[in-house]
Amino acid sequence: MSGEGLSCNSDRADDMTLPDFLKSRRDAMQHSLGFRNRRDDARFWRKQVQYAYLAAIPPCSRAANSVDRSALDPERQRLKLRFESGAESDALFIFPTSDKPLPAVLMLHDHGGEFDIGWQKMSADSAGRHWVDRYYGGVFAADRLAAQGFAVLVVDAFGWGSRYAGGFEAQQANAANAMQLGWSLAGIVASEDVQAARWLAQQDGVDPNRVASWGFSFGAFRAWQVAALCPDIKASVSIAWMARRHGLMLEGNKLLLGQSYFYMLHPSLTGALDFPDMAGAGAGKPLFMRCGDADPLFPAQSVVGAYQDLSDIWADFDAKVDCTLFTGGHECSPDVQDQAARFLARCM
Repeated sequence: MSGEGLSCNSDRADDMTLPDFLKSRRDAMQHSLGFRNRRDDARFWRKQVQYAYLAAIPPCSRAANSVDRSALDPERQRLKLRFESGAESDALFIFPTSDKPLPAVLMLHDHGGEFDIGWQKMSADSAGRHWVDRYYGGVFAADRLAAQGFAVLVVDAFGWGSRYAGGFEAQQANAANAMQLGWSLAGIVASEDVQAARWLAQQDGVDPNRVASWGFSFGAFRAWQVAALCPDIKASVSIAWMARRHGLMLEGNKLLLGQSYFYMLHPSLTGALDFPDMAGAGAGKPLFMRCGDADPLFPAQSVVGAYQDLSDIWADFDAKVDCTLFTGGHECSPDVQDQAARFLARCM
């Protein structure tokens, strides 16, 4: 999530603490299915994690269906996608003119506490101008990748843009209601992202062997998550969302407030897997990660520890991850975007 995501309640974060018995639980958490506790070889471990992960989310075995398409210009289409649950979402599909199959990117928008817009945060639209100036250095990231020859799909997640669901204060109600029905807010988003990725990989003119995920903040969480869950995603770019769970549950961290973090919490997985373990379900795929060394949401020590965990996991698959800190806060600067684009160009 972006730094603004909890700004209206930020005065509560410094006062929020865990009761002693929950602190003890936090400090003793071993994550029973975690990579460090595996009893079998790494590939069998990865299958176990994938199975547990997929069991934690709503069905996503099929691609989303496009039920409405309209051209905005020769290279941009507005879509309405329908998911297995019956939910529908607005989306934007950018397909640069080409005489050969293109690599493609499922671009996943951030949170940021700005719910009126979704895909507009990523592609040229007057409603999103203030947003890209604040967090993306004035750059519409989807348009930038499209200019470099990538087809790009951006979909409104549940709660944003065409799917506005009550804004900030409604998050916990939406999460509670999803749980009462056997799902979770995080699971709904994960399932829909997988179905969107499957849709993208099946489009004429897209090379299905060169489809990646890309996101900043909450979008970064979604980017490594969909890479972990969907075989159609072959590589992932994740900017400003990764840490060990323990480091995110220290006093003063906004995870303790709940609210926006329900979008990142799968109830059946939290005791079994740390966040790097969850990303490890996609181990072996090229993975680019960055986080600011002064990011107030992600303590640098916890981020570095998570990056080391990812390096250890990927090493068992004879693969490397490109994970490092940059100088800065919770942001997605044009320089980092350029690094990510070069990474995708190399591996795709």
